Amino acid sequence: MRVMGIVVLLAVIDQSTQAADLNAPLPDKPTLATEIHRGMSEARRCNFMNNNMFDPDGLVTCTSISESRNTQLNPNYKPYSLGLHFETWYWEDMHITLMKTVHDKYNRQIAEDSRKFASPNWEVVRSYQRDLGVTDDQLLQIAETPAAGIKSMKERFSYWDAQLKAIGRLPN
Repeated sequence: MRVMGIVVLLAVIDQSTQAADLNAPLPDKPTLATEIHRGMSEARRCNFMNNNMFDPDGLVTCTSISESRNTQLNPNYKPYSLGLHFETWYWEDMHITLMKTVHDKYNRQIAEDSRKFASPNWEVVRSYQRDLGVTDDQLLQIAETPAAGIKSMKERFSYWDAQLKAIGRLPN
């Protein structure tokens, strides 16, 4: 009886020490939405890195490093990059809008720097949306935009689309 217990124990130990199949797919595959959300979360992290002081240059540097790292690690990087650029654009656009009411030199500089980066980020957002087939409504849903804010967000989308169309950077 004791010998049989040892044989069963050895069989269990033998099974647990077998090598994993390195070509087996992982069971927890990300979705388009989770990758977009992951990019948004990274942009949020980048935004709050500078002691909660908004720094457009620092935000762009941080998100550029993050995007480069993600592109190297993931062959399908576009969903993450869409989220990253959307959230970065969101913070830039918000600061441009807020700084219209503040008239000191520091905040005017933040608005100017934000304006410099917002347009290229919005262009990337629109490009990835087209490539991935993600609608504005889906993007706002992933961003967890409250119902009360959807109309104003869509107005901001229209504003930035018009800016890009005016310089020939957005297809009709």
